[in-house]
Amino acid sequence: MVEIPLAVLLLIALASLALGGWANSLIARILDHRRELARAARTDTDPAEPTCGCGHHIAFHDPGKGQCHAQAKVPVRWQVEPQAGRGTKQIAVEWEARPCPCHRYAGPEPLATLYAPEMAPGAVQEIATKEPDA
Repeated sequence: MVEIPLAVLLLIALASLALGGWANSLIARILDHRRELARAARTDTDPAEPTCGCGHHIAFHDPGKGQCHAQAKVPVRWQVEPQAGRGTKQIAVEWEARPCPCHRYAGPEPLATLYAPEMAPGAVQEIATKEPDA
């Protein structure tokens, strides 16, 4: 059996610890990035609702001018938090309500509302049995 000197074993142990920490940091960064992408892609609104890019319903937008009349939350004070090995991150801690900066509704156009008058109970059967004019 070949004996490995103690210095070589210590060097291998230190290298594996250093690379293990680096790999752990890299994996943590990748997972954080994936979480941020998933959070950005997630929407809290119903896709059938006519919601503008500003996040407000079409009812808040003036039909003539298109300007949004809702209030938007704007951060006014931030807190700086250190992140392990990646510098710092700013987190908003105080918000203020201000007029929404949206100037035109840019969401999906709702379907037109159609009105059909109610028919008398016998009218439906009468229409169904009527022969088409040839």
